[in-house]
Amino acid sequence: MMKKFTMAIVLLLAFIVGSGTQVFAGIYLDSGAKWASPSSIKYMNTSTKYKTLVNDGALNFWNNYTNDINFVQTNDATITKKILVYDVNYPSLSWDGQTVTTANSGYLSKAEIKLNVSNIEEYTTNVDKIRYRVINHEFGHTLGLGDLYTSSEDDVLMYGYTRATPYYPTNTDITRLNNLY
Repeated sequence: MMKKFTMAIVLLLAFIVGSGTQVFAGIYLDSGAKWASPSSIKYMNTSTKYKTLVNDGALNFWNNYTNDINFVQTNDATITKKILVYDVNYPSLSWDGQTVTTANSGYLSKAEIKLNVSNIEEYTTNVDKIRYRVINHEFGHTLGLGDLYTSSEDDVLMYGYTRATPYYPTNTDITRLNNLY
């Protein structure tokens, strides 16, 4: 019985470490995967009510704060290597945004950003900055960056809680991105 329990713990830890963006003991693990052509990452803004914030705000922040990253909007549904952005309505869940990425041989091939409208709409102060932050943070995940959770990192865009201050990539975020690419 103890061997099965120990094996289950070992497998669980292997899964957490192997999945890339999970957090364990306040340590972030970036996915290690990246886009093969970071100068032309396609995204499709499908049905989000925050279309203007995604198009004019979040992408301009990442495009302007980094030299090698360039998001390009597409409406071509036949392009398979791209980022999809859409709204969901899950009031019973606590997250504001969620990103799921797909990688093959170390390269990202697809990402989906889900914006949880029911939670994002509940903010009453600094609403646009919080929305920018959620969107920018999720785009950081599409680039392969994981969450940060130590209190000394709460001034970084990739800090894992929405109420953190920055709504644009910080020097720490850019350094992590440059280390990945």
